Amino acid sequence: MKTLTSELLKLRSLLEQEREALMRADLERLDVLAVRKTALLERLEPHQEMPREPRERQLAEAVAAETQRNQALIEAALAGVRDAQDVIARARKPRKHNTYGRDGRRETMGDSPSRLERRA
Repeated sequence: MKTLTSELLKLRSLLEQEREALMRADLERLDVLAVRKTALLERLEPHQEMPREPRERQLAEAVAAETQRNQALIEAALAGVRDAQDVIARARKPRKHNTYGRDGRRETMGDSPSRLERRA
């Protein structure tokens, strides 16, 4: 069996790669890393208690910090996707505008769905 230190070092490296992929929005790379990370976490599962060795404890704390950092990036990316979906949904909804006609009466205009304009 591999040592806990070597497994923690591998996990730390995977988390760094995951962070880089998150920053580039490289979804294909994230898929590959997720498979590798899952396998590594399964190997680490028997070592759930905090390590006693100072080097292993330091590595475990670094892994925990990097995990939290990546989780924050994932949450921010998901929030960005949800915001984009909201903008698109609002752009597709029919818009109504109130105005006044020549006779001074209030009129509603623009019941047709708006179009999203794509710019180059």
